[in-house]
Amino acid sequence: MKSSLLLGIAITAGLASAPLMAQRTVESVNPNLPNTVPSEAASTTVIGAPEHGAASMPVPMTLRNGAVWTGLSGYYDYQSNGMLRGRLMIPQSDPQKVYAVYMLSLNGTDETTIDPSRRIGFTYSTDGGATWEATQEIDPNFRLGYPYLDVAEDGTPYIAAHGDPTGEGVRTLMYSGTAGSTEFTRTGTFDRMSALGSAGDGGAGVIWPAFVIDPTNSAKGVVISTLSYAVGQQPEPIHFAHPDLGSSGPWDIIAAMNSATSSGGRNVMMTSPEGKVGIVYYHFDDEGNSGIYLSESTDGGTSWSTPEQIIPRLNHPNEEDSLFIGANIDFVYQGEEPYVVATGNIEGLFASQSIYFWSRTQGLKKIAGADSTMGIGAMRAQLTKLQSNMDFVSYPTLSLGDDGKHVVVTFQAAASQLEDDASVNIVNDGGFHFFRVWAVGSPDNGATWHTPRILQDFTGGDGEDATIEYALSNSWGHVQDNNFEHTMIFQAKRDPGMYASVIVDVSEDDGDQPSDRGEINEAFQFFQRTTLDPTFFGEPASVDDRAATGGMAIQRAFPNPARSIFNVDYQLPAAGRVTVKVFDALGAEVLAPVDEMQYVGDYSRNFSVAGLPAGQYRVVVTQNGRSVSHGMTIIR
Repeated sequence: MKSSLLLGIAITAGLASAPLMAQRTVESVNPNLPNTVPSEAASTTVIGAPEHGAASMPVPMTLRNGAVWTGLSGYYDYQSNGMLRGRLMIPQSDPQKVYAVYMLSLNGTDETTIDPSRRIGFTYSTDGGATWEATQEIDPNFRLGYPYLDVAEDGTPYIAAHGDPTGEGVRTLMYSGTAGSTEFTRTGTFDRMSALGSAGDGGAGVIWPAFVIDPTNSAKGVVISTLSYAVGQQPEPIHFAHPDLGSSGPWDIIAAMNSATSSGGRNVMMTSPEGKVGIVYYHFDDEGNSGIYLSESTDGGTSWSTPEQIIPRLNHPNEEDSLFIGANIDFVYQGEEPYVVATGNIEGLFASQSIYFWSRTQGLKKIAGADSTMGIGAMRAQLTKLQSNMDFVSYPTLSLGDDGKHVVVTFQAAASQLEDDASVNIVNDGGFHFFRVWAVGSPDNGATWHTPRILQDFTGGDGEDATIEYALSNSWGHVQDNNFEHTMIFQAKRDPGMYASVIVDVSEDDGDQPSDRGEINEAFQFFQRTTLDPTFFGEPASVDDRAATGGMAIQRAFPNPARSIFNVDYQLPAAGRVTVKVFDALGAEVLAPVDEMQYVGDYSRNFSVAGLPAGQYRVVVTQNGRSVSHGMTIIR
């Protein structure tokens, strides 16, 4: 079984470390990630409110693998409110432009200030994510949340959200931006009342929007929202509107949908290349019909197909026990075929938490899951605290290759021990678990899947300790020579267990004990671009100058010759302290990028050689008295 592994070189930006809090020390049992060294050339430019993302504000923390701060930060785990899709947009026609939104809270002084100051931040980049311009508030002075972003062909961003600008009740809103700007105008205010006359729950009416630009008419938008129905009130089908782009229109209902639908915004909208609009949503009821459903429109959202249950909540056909399908879902079209991912577990067991993939061609497949040998979400340490909407393996998102073949599913999982007797701190002082981001890939449209790998860890290397959560990959990735360029945004903060999450103390005998709350600390949105090479997908890779001793081997070392960043992939047959060192032609040690405990498996590290003069060098990997080496040439 391979250990956690990232293959490929990440594009980096200048990330000067300026911690806002004292850095915690977390000892990881498997910190086997590339130690990305910032490039001298790139920088992060941020424009926004002075206390949150001003141009003079230093980058808040340094992470691994080229992660770049987008300029957005806040408090409260708002990303857990619902689905992640609709918060990152990279047009295929102009991949240097990157757009993102982020739910945040401007004030983290105490528990009473966080919720009222909820806002939507917007950020964009015109150079592929190296530099960013951001605003913390697209519409100031009132509570606003749950954004869903789309971008017109001319670069104009549009955001559907919900809020209460007039004090008359929360409803769906529409915002129009300006290309090359962080300024937005509220252009649409949808009716709070449902199409059937219901007012909703406690001032919240038809909310939790999903939104796309009509692929059959670029002057129109398609908006999907759900009634937040009150206790004792009859649930209603999903609502939709088909207004002029950037404005509001009357609600209608998709009458064929089941009555109780995706409360909490558990719905995802996407468009296909030939102009279909699809919605995948989580439906739950007490009559055995719960599960994930798909409905499609071929006329820009005017009419919809009868919803099809594509993943049932129970009775998985390939498992002896019952599958409980989770509400974390994502959906992307591969051509005209819908691909869907979701969380699931068997009988609610933590150790069975898994990621499932569905397509019409492949059916339903388990593609990744809790695994104590790999450290994916399976707890060997005592479980003490749980976060609401944060399973230990959760939040899968899809990215499909533009070659029509490769698929990458990104997900988060709690950091976990690999050995029963390992002394490792995977929780903070409050007992809340740290998370890391993984990815698993398929080279053949989901027919086969390879071993999951870590994309961003909570500790290790030269990066600061931070819990890594709510990763959203872009819906497509560029593939060249079977190398997949993967892009994503995610949230990082120094301590897990934010105040807003409802926490259950499972150490108490009574499960109804008052909920606990984690420490308030600032969270930051990051962007990361990573190249996943063919071995990530289980495809054979060329091996240059392979050297092996007792099963220990350097599998690849690239690029060779190198100018600034060098990557070494190596295999370990046993556990033990590992060093990776670089020696010059005279045998003098010039770099020592790795010196740590590592375990059986495959590892990949990249490090900067920008400070070394041109010439011939040797990279040496040593463990338990054995060494393997590989030649390296540096050119200038």
